[in-house]
Amino acid sequence: MQNLPALLRSLCVTLSCAAAAVSITVLTGCAELKDTGETIGEGAKDVATSIGHASRDAAKSIGRNTKKVVNDIKDGSDEKEE
Repeated sequence: MQNLPALLRSLCVTLSCAAAAVSITVLTGCAELKDTGETIGEGAKDVATSIGHASRDAAKSIGRNTKKVVNDIKDGSDEKEE
């Protein structure tokens, strides 16, 4: 029975070390998860920006072409070609 306090101290030290190891692993996992999330976020932002620019350019092109057709019709240029 005299060895019981020493055994309990040894068990407490072992549990403390195990808890520290788990804490370090969790923190490392969280850091990796944060880095992965940031990478995904940056990639999604780049894709969204590219889609936005393409949509804007397409809308401008359609607008310009529509305006040209309307102006051609107003000027009667279709009749001149026939």
